[in-house]
Order: sequence, then C-alpha cells, then structure tokens
Amino acid sequence: AIHRNPSALPRAYVVPRAQRAPDDVATVLSLFRGNDPHAAVLMARDPLGEDPPGARQPFTPASWQSSGPDRLALRVTTEAPGLLVVADTWMPGWNAVDNGRPVPILRGNHAQRVIPLAEPGRHNVELRYEAPGLSRGLTVTAMALLAWGAATLSLFARNVRLAVDAGVAEPALGAGD
Repeated sequence: AIHRNPSALPRAYVVPRAQRAPDDVATVLSLFRGNDPHAAVLMARDPLGEDPPGARQPFTPASWQSSGPDRLALRVTTEAPGLLVVADTWMPGWNAVDNGRPVPILRGNHAQRVIPLAEPGRHNVELRYEAPGLSRGLTVTAMALLAWGAATLSLFARNVRLAVDAGVAEPALGAGD
C-alpha cells in the first residue's frame, strides 16, 4: 500500500519567525507539540530580531535547483524577511551564499539548517560543504612529506659522501704499502 501524508513539510521552506527554545534536546522535543512548523522554527534566538518592525514572510516552499552530497542550490522569492529552513542535518563545515553574498547557517529545530533572509526579493541560495580541518590536515601532511623527503635525501647524500670518502681513502692507504 502507498500512503500519502498531506501534512508533510517540503525539504526547504521559509517561515516568518523563530520561537525561542533552549539548546536542550528534551526541551526542544517537548516544544514541537505546541509549535506550528509553518509559523516558526525553534531556535535560541530570532536572527532577524525578536520584535521586528514590519511584516514577515509567510510560509513559502523553496524550489530546488540542484542537490548533491556537498552542494545544494535553492531558489525562493520573498516579499518580506524570513527564515529559510533546510530540513537536512545541521553540521559544521557548511557555508552558504545568498545571491553571491556569504550568509550564516544557523541551527534550528535542534538539528536543521536555518538561513536568515533579511531582505525581500529573489534569493538564489547555494550551500557548499567543506570538511572542517581538511585544508589544515592537507597542509600538515604536505609539510610532513617534505620533511621526510628532505631527511631521506640528507641521509642518502651523507651515505654517498661516506662511500666516496672511503673509496678515495683506500687507494691512498694501499699505495704506501
């Protein structure tokens, strides 16, 4: 049997505000019962301001332009500020740009990505993943390989020099006998 869930949320959508919730799993889970996910995302604070002047963007689904393991592209048009919720797991290493400008990726609903959209208009949001520490690890590895290579060459040059010195010294000793 195939069942359809008519109340399922899209994978990415804009909500008007954040409802205050401490960064505690038990509390966040208890607040889910009373929270309408179409109206608010659970966060420690509202990144657009607690008491914003003017209207906020009502619930609006975002459209997916591309979806890969380390690159996502979304498009959404807003008429007021709002919070873009990407229902994928939040983790360090993700970076986002909105129309080419870097924007923060915050954590909402305890485990999802939230991107504040402070200005109304058309938003082309691109998220990219870069493993934290990868570039530093590659640098350390390259330095270690260079040091290992330099040490190996130094030992090889020393052994060649000793062999040459030993080869030159033997005939001189043998000629005097």
